[in-house]
Amino acid sequence: MIWTTTMTMEDDDPELAQYDLDNYDDDEDPDADGEEKGVLLAGLEGAFTDMLIQSGADEYITLKDEKLSDDEDDEIKPEDSLLVVGKVSDDLSSLEIMVYNEADESEYVHHDQILDTFPLCLEWLDFPVHVQDAQLQQNSHANLVAAGGMLPCISIWDLDVVDSMEPAVQLGPSKRSKKKKKKAASSSVEGHNDAVLALSWNPIARHLLASASADCTVIVWDLRTRTCALSLAAHNDKVQAVAWHPFEATSLLSGGMDKTVRLYDCRDPENSTRVWTVSGEVEKVLWNRFDPCQFLVSCDDGFVYCMDVRQPGGKPLYSISAHSQAVNGLSMSPQIEGVLATVSSDKELKVWDIQGGKPSCVLSRNMKMGELMSVAFCHDAPFTLAVGGQKQGVRVLNLMENAAMRGHFSGRCPKTVEWVSEDSSAKQMEMDDEPAPNAAAAAAAVATPASHAEGKKKNKKPKTKRKHHKK
Repeated sequence: MIWTTTMTMEDDDPELAQYDLDNYDDDEDPDADGEEKGVLLAGLEGAFTDMLIQSGADEYITLKDEKLSDDEDDEIKPEDSLLVVGKVSDDLSSLEIMVYNEADESEYVHHDQILDTFPLCLEWLDFPVHVQDAQLQQNSHANLVAAGGMLPCISIWDLDVVDSMEPAVQLGPSKRSKKKKKKAASSSVEGHNDAVLALSWNPIARHLLASASADCTVIVWDLRTRTCALSLAAHNDKVQAVAWHPFEATSLLSGGMDKTVRLYDCRDPENSTRVWTVSGEVEKVLWNRFDPCQFLVSCDDGFVYCMDVRQPGGKPLYSISAHSQAVNGLSMSPQIEGVLATVSSDKELKVWDIQGGKPSCVLSRNMKMGELMSVAFCHDAPFTLAVGGQKQGVRVLNLMENAAMRGHFSGRCPKTVEWVSEDSSAKQMEMDDEPAPNAAAAAAAVATPASHAEGKKKNKKPKTKRKHHKK
């Protein structure tokens, strides 16, 4: 609430005294029956001012009990999901925090943050690194996102703060080192000296964040002290992927342009590292939450490999000739076993069933978004995913609206999820007009075709979007 002082104009100009301006608003309202009518208006930039408008006496005031649309856009409801997008438009780099509501299929940009570098990777974390008190750090949670880019530093932004001028915390130096020599593993290292290409937050040891860099190193950051706790220099080329194990706090996976994947036990990384060699430069690594001994690797030659940690250096359990160009994104449904999504520079999104070690392609679609750079399943909705591309920014898809997906995965669907029936008048996703390819064309490891009935093509109506948040 903001208080203001009022100056009496009569004291400055005697000629105005005849109008009795001090008592101008003291007229009685004949329609108010002794009670004043008013509305509450919200001020800008988080400052709220109570303004009493004599609406009963002015026929042109129509706000009365009407809720402002901007207030509705600012409010994030319990059923909403947040999606953080790294975006580059011309010379401007930014983070867009989007709100998506699955029930009404609405999406809009809630707010954005301006970045000082081209964004290359993002990672959400809930450790309150911006809090100094150690006890509060241990017992508190936060809503933060770490961003890595062309600079060697990592910026951490508070998603609960709108229109922030700078990140809450910055890890590492803000400028590249002139000497780009590979550094030995040491806890005294200040940080990277080249672009940050990948990030991974440890969900068990919440104070740990791993980063991979073009300087050929992987650094483990201690968020409590905002310093480097461990530096790993095992790769011979740029490191483009890194991932903590979802259930083992000390197991860290990394992949690089040297065509190797390395698994470290961070308690003794020099004597416990396991190595696998693949056919191309590693783009992404991903743990299988439903089988903690397995992880997936995507390469720039279009292949995806499944490895077993119990067979270091061994052959993959299976390989998939997934795309004709680099596989830039991997994501698995967090609730449905065996649902894997891949995106590629060949402009295609594909959804696979990898349950039982026998991968088959269920869905394939050219998204018409240019080269596809990333894909991510929603943690709260098992068949909702976001796809990012060179064109049109990001699209959010509900895979339940596709006939092939309904026919193939309905038996694994949780009871809480309602599937769209074949006779329903609900909108069909644009993917419905293209059947799933057979396994011989899409997956080298599959011998039999993946035959799934496709529904009839239906024109999809445009989604209703809540208007964008005014900047």
